[in-house]
Amino acid sequence: GDAQAAASAAPVDNGRAGAGLRLLRGQPELLGILALTWFFNFLYGPVEVALPLHVTDDLHKDASLLGLYWTLFGAGAVVGGLAAGALRKLPLWPVTLGIVAGWGLMLVPFGLDVSTGVTLVCFALGGLIYGPFTALSFTLFQNRTPAAWLTTVLAARGAALLTASPVGTALGGPLSAALGPRQVLTASGTATITLAVIATAIRTWGKHRAHARDGSAGTGP
Repeated sequence: GDAQAAASAAPVDNGRAGAGLRLLRGQPELLGILALTWFFNFLYGPVEVALPLHVTDDLHKDASLLGLYWTLFGAGAVVGGLAAGALRKLPLWPVTLGIVAGWGLMLVPFGLDVSTGVTLVCFALGGLIYGPFTALSFTLFQNRTPAAWLTTVLAARGAALLTASPVGTALGGPLSAALGPRQVLTASGTATITLAVIATAIRTWGKHRAHARDGSAGTGP
């Protein structure tokens, strides 16, 4: 926790970040964790724009309903964050990918013909699922980083992730105007589930490839 807080509070060292990115090129697993986190944050960005528009334009409600959505999300995120310590005892890759897929699944009902109460429950569960992601993805990244590279690689991670959510949020406005906020929320959820599926497929392929390479090396002269 202290290491994560220090990493997030410290300003990004551009020179160290550049060196870290060069080091990451030879570490496919670290690049995979970084890419997963970047796209997950990116796909979350449009939600912050589309949800207020969904409340006002689709549901024709006032700010009190929007506040309720975020209150339930925040309460769920607090509980989920507290559970991060217990989740660290489980295999981190499957848990992290499950969080990505679970959050996306909770956004899909916004585009369906369901009541506001259902989407409120989904958003609360979404916060519960989303809550541990930052801590677990940071732990996964840190655990896979050689100790000698840790400071440099974490600087690269921080520099890369600075762009993810702002870019997604910037796209949220034009997408909501073109497609409608309800559709943007559902599209964000569907794309997030797709991200989890693609990441799982790539990880499975990489593990099979590594096992095949190790088996070939074991049968050599």
